[in-house]
Amino acid sequence: MSFSRILVPTDFSTHAGHALGYAQTLAKTFGAHLDVLHVWEKPPIVPEMMLLAAGGPPMAVRDFVRLQAAKDMEILISELRQNGTMAHGLLEEGNAAKMITRVAEREQHDLIVMATHGRSGVERLFIGSTAEKVLRRAPCPVFIVPARADASFGIAPSGSMNLGPMPT
Repeated sequence: MSFSRILVPTDFSTHAGHALGYAQTLAKTFGAHLDVLHVWEKPPIVPEMMLLAAGGPPMAVRDFVRLQAAKDMEILISELRQNGTMAHGLLEEGNAAKMITRVAEREQHDLIVMATHGRSGVERLFIGSTAEKVLRRAPCPVFIVPARADASFGIAPSGSMNLGPMPT
């Protein structure tokens, strides 16, 4: 089996960084291209009000969130490329599980590599599992990196790389 395009959803968390570490190793092994995807959804309780962004001009919540995500993505992609990984960043708005599967299908990805957040019990019942929904709907194989995965392997939220040998 070979992979040429790998989709890696991220919320810029530590868990997502661990999954990105695995994806980077797979991409290097197979000579694959990484598409790193961030999906955000405006919380329904937040009105579309104006914000003051660090002394800058007022902007809508949606614009502020998109701008911050774009900055975080730019840093992440830059570090991946500096380490020799062919990578591209994607930003989408909407329901995470739906957008991940939609992008995987639209862009014809061979593999999705994503993290779980380790929720269980009542918390998972009310919040749901994005990874589980993606696993059920995905048009390609899904590699799930559990929250308990080796924390010494991955990309920290600050963007600093911490890649070691892939755990077995």
